[in-house]
Amino acid sequence: MLDLNTLHLQDGSFVDETMREHQTDLLYQVQLANGDAAFIYFLFEHKSYPDPLVILQLLRYMVRFWEQQLKDGLPLAPIIPQVVYHGERPWNIPTDFHSLLKVPVVLHPYLPSFHYHLSDFSHLSDETIRGEIWLRVSL
Repeated sequence: MLDLNTLHLQDGSFVDETMREHQTDLLYQVQLANGDAAFIYFLFEHKSYPDPLVILQLLRYMVRFWEQQLKDGLPLAPIIPQVVYHGERPWNIPTDFHSLLKVPVVLHPYLPSFHYHLSDFSHLSDETIRGEIWLRVSL
């Protein structure tokens, strides 16, 4: 699906100044297997507990990115949202938007429909996280 050899870090951030104390974000462009471009958006949560509203934050940042693309005269590109979690408890929150809203399934076609990829490092010790280069880069 993704050609990770084509991963390129993009400039810019979509996290509010008021949120910077708790969050950072990274945006990468990557080529898809069919040659099209996609964006992978990483939102790093600096919380010690699972956040049931993280999907709203992701949606807000995704919309800001798309608005910037439109402002720049670019076509809207897909975004693959990612959440990296390293709290003490396992993440027990659904990763799809529909689960946030308790509405009948018949209304789902009228709602935003997406989910995010979760990397849950809660089962790893601090020593393991500090000792792994790829984890240090991620966190």
